[in-house]
Amino acid sequence: MKVIQEIQDYLGDYRELKGDLDIITTRRLKILNGLTQLHLDKCKQYRGLTQMIGSCKRSNTNGIESIPMIPVNVFKETLLKSVNENEIYRILRSSGTTGKPSLICLDRMNAVNQSKALSRLFSDFLGLARPNILVVDKPSVLKAEKEYSARKAGIVGFGSLCKKRFFALKEDMTIDLNSIQECIASDNREFLVYGFTYILWKHLVLEQLPQSIKEVFGRRAILLHGGGWKKLSYLDVNNEDFRNKVRGNLGIDRIHEYYGMVEQTGSIIMSCHHGVLHENAFATVVARDPINILRVVKDGEEGIAQVLSCLPTSYPGHSLITEDLVVVIPGYECRCGRRGKAFRINGRIKQAEVRGCSDTYREGL
Repeated sequence: MKVIQEIQDYLGDYRELKGDLDIITTRRLKILNGLTQLHLDKCKQYRGLTQMIGSCKRSNTNGIESIPMIPVNVFKETLLKSVNENEIYRILRSSGTTGKPSLICLDRMNAVNQSKALSRLFSDFLGLARPNILVVDKPSVLKAEKEYSARKAGIVGFGSLCKKRFFALKEDMTIDLNSIQECIASDNREFLVYGFTYILWKHLVLEQLPQSIKEVFGRRAILLHGGGWKKLSYLDVNNEDFRNKVRGNLGIDRIHEYYGMVEQTGSIIMSCHHGVLHENAFATVVARDPINILRVVKDGEEGIAQVLSCLPTSYPGHSLITEDLVVVIPGYECRCGRRGKAFRINGRIKQAEVRGCSDTYREGL
């Protein structure tokens, strides 16, 4: 369909479009409308869901707020796809252990587009060109499996953008100082420290590192982390606490967070180095009224996050209503100079099932 070529062109034009908010907004909306029509045509279940929910009057809309949406949890209940069975290249699986995992069908083109988008966002927000990556996890996470877990997909996705991969933890989840030292010694450039938020907190941030490693971290390390905050909220640890502890215990000052989910792999929403989440050319959010989900709340008010992505072509995941609470910051002008929506995630709605990627990590895994 035409929208598939438009996505290809959009990915190719990303660097030239950077900063041109008006063109990005227009083209992003056009692609989202095209994806809606594609999935209405190709996926019977999606067609039924949008009609049942009443979130879609027509396939072409005048604004981002009118794009039809489906609940993110529907991917736990049924395998939604807009391609033929023989076109499925890979199935991604959420890391949830409380209940069913989400299963996401990718064809080869969708998988390639995810990689391209992730590469562009990686360079844009982090400013790194194929650095080494120190993964805060154990090596066996990458063991071959038919379905990719979200934890594995994150390591593979970000690792593919880096020169060489090292693991900061041993199989028993204790710190591997030899591997950390090897990472530091292998290159004198800046390097990436990456991990799921809770795993990083429990197994690295709260540990005591040698002063020599902290000094190198302070000069050359950039931290990227993502995943749910539910477990840390139980410990009364918020984003500011997390960032302060990283600076104090690891010596790392440049800290980036990403908000994303297996249902929209590739089009993650990243924070700048000031810790502010920003929409990008591929993904944005809408804050919706928890009581009347069809109503959009005002900027500054807390709502349920509708997340939108320009990438899902093999499955209808381009517009999802989540269980996350979001606040779009009104009139925010970030010191990083980025324009468009800036926002913060305030956790999950209270009755929601705990299913975030790092939330599902448990002792003994």
